Amino acid sequence: MKPALVFLLLSFSMLIHAQKRDTLSLYFDIDQSSAEGHRQRIDSLCGTFAGKTYNVWIFGYSDFLHSHDYNRRLSQKRADHVKAMLLRYSSEPQMTIIACEGKGEKNSSDNGSVTGEPRQRRVDVITEVRPMNRVTDTRPTKLRKPDTAVYPTNIDVRELKKTGKLVLEGLSFIPGRHTLMKKSEPVLQGLLTTMLQNPELNIEIQGHICCWEGPGDAYDYDSDDMQLSHNRAKVVYDYLVIKGVDSTRLKYKGYGHSRPKVREVSPETEQVNRRVEIRVLE
Repeated sequence: MKPALVFLLLSFSMLIHAQKRDTLSLYFDIDQSSAEGHRQRIDSLCGTFAGKTYNVWIFGYSDFLHSHDYNRRLSQKRADHVKAMLLRYSSEPQMTIIACEGKGEKNSSDNGSVTGEPRQRRVDVITEVRPMNRVTDTRPTKLRKPDTAVYPTNIDVRELKKTGKLVLEGLSFIPGRHTLMKKSEPVLQGLLTTMLQNPELNIEIQGHICCWEGPGDAYDYDSDDMQLSHNRAKVVYDYLVIKGVDSTRLKYKGYGHSRPKVREVSPETEQVNRRVEIRVLE
């Protein structure tokens, strides 16, 4: 077969198998990160997923206003809020999110305007149809129903009583929601074991969030209220009560972003502040 013909056939094959990508751009006001104003457009996009499966990329942007660190956090919050709404309105087997990233003011240049660059304050949602046989179900699974099993725990009770508090490492929630990820269940099971084996132990469950500017709590897409850290603490409380821990031994409270452990300068330091802690009560 002639080389030119081989090249032509290969090019034709690549064209057939190439997946069409579409981009939905959602624009934000200065300093705005909530995606609630784009509810209808996001809902309409999710409606197109019916009967198909998609790869999705989410990229958040900001303009040149404010500092580099602030713009990076703001663009990430915009992307995270859009991601949360996509998860809210779609079925994850139909959608696999490949990336959710804040790009800061990457595409913006200072033009001296006090209103910035409105076209750069946006989130781009890029979608690509893919074959059904590549779908994997990545949805968080619900916690198991109550049982009487006792699970291994690495919580040092003596150290806990000595220091008075402990961060529940590995407890993960869907961004912007109080829905637990499947990988969090062993952490809760370990806490349950500690509570069952130490009936004299009384605790307060404390919820904390990162990346929130100002006082108060953050928006929770699950409950449509401004009590994200409070709701996450209550999830842990409800789990322990359902599993048999006396509710009189437990308290829960959300502290929002009022008690950060570290200054947020990277995704890693943000994760340090995005946490649930337990404090021993007298």
